[in-house]
Amino acid sequence: MLSVIDIRDGNWIEFVKQSPGATLFHHPSWSICLSQTYGYRPFVVVMKDSDGQILAGLPVMEINSWLTGNRWVSLPFSDHCSPLFNNENDLELFCHELVHKNMEFNSPGIEIRQKLPPLDGIVRKNSYFIHYLKLDEKQEELFKKFRKKGVQYCIKKAAKSDIDITQSTELESLMTFYNLHLMTRKKHGVPIQPKKYFVKLWEHIINQGMGFVMLAHHKDKTIAGGVFLHYNKDMIYKYGAADPAYMNLYGTYALLWEAIQWGCNNNYEIMDWGKTEKNNQGLRNFKLGWGTEEKELIYSYIGTAPKEYSTGWKQKVVEKVIKKSPVSVGRILGEIFYKHVG
Repeated sequence: MLSVIDIRDGNWIEFVKQSPGATLFHHPSWSICLSQTYGYRPFVVVMKDSDGQILAGLPVMEINSWLTGNRWVSLPFSDHCSPLFNNENDLELFCHELVHKNMEFNSPGIEIRQKLPPLDGIVRKNSYFIHYLKLDEKQEELFKKFRKKGVQYCIKKAAKSDIDITQSTELESLMTFYNLHLMTRKKHGVPIQPKKYFVKLWEHIINQGMGFVMLAHHKDKTIAGGVFLHYNKDMIYKYGAADPAYMNLYGTYALLWEAIQWGCNNNYEIMDWGKTEKNNQGLRNFKLGWGTEEKELIYSYIGTAPKEYSTGWKQKVVEKVIKKSPVSVGRILGEIFYKHVG
């Protein structure tokens, strides 16, 4: 039987801790961060045995939007989030029950950001690639896997540019990154996440020992930054930003190499570089240059059709407006529209 429990339920927290496949996105703190930022209702759909023990479960958030529709998502602003389960039989039964109970739960449709078993009632779609870097090798061997001209050269060049890398869990450092993020998003014509989100990210994730900020400095100027999250054996390269005026110093390459070494030294097994749209060849090439493994990222849908948020000419107009406007425009648009996308 399936049931809905609170995201803070102690049994769910313990199940996450004991699940080898759990990532930060399964941790209740991540759902709480999103809920307090965007107002989504968080909960967990679980399958229990006769003794009340959880056999499988999935964190979910309810999005109610006049712009993009009402739906359940596992999880918003998360590149992937699979059900956690004890064995393959439990997974298949859980998915079967999820399809069967979709109407009973009065769900407006469920989007699950992972590939589910091929069952009737489940529609699967691949729109992205995801890239992983295995960290279980010696650092010098990892370095050899980096593309010589595109990555090794840039790391060596940065080492000669008097760049200093700092690592921090302080809110002040995250706000320094946020200012860089504003510039980067303006350059690409993309709205930025609400500032409140970064405060909540610090409060519930970074300040709880599940993430950090790395900043690259040149003399008295911060020229690049990255936000890294970690849980279990996985690191996530969640956000990166750089000052366009200092791209020739390769600060991003220096801090990414520093983060990779940190992951190796702290016994993490995987560095997750996030999803990439299939048509974004430039970003794919950048990630592949670091020796990452590329996999198709397939999302699953129950009781709803796959969502398409690309709006063609409208999107291009927004990009041009943000690029030609003060950074405050991208910030305001993000405050208004991010909660509708999820």
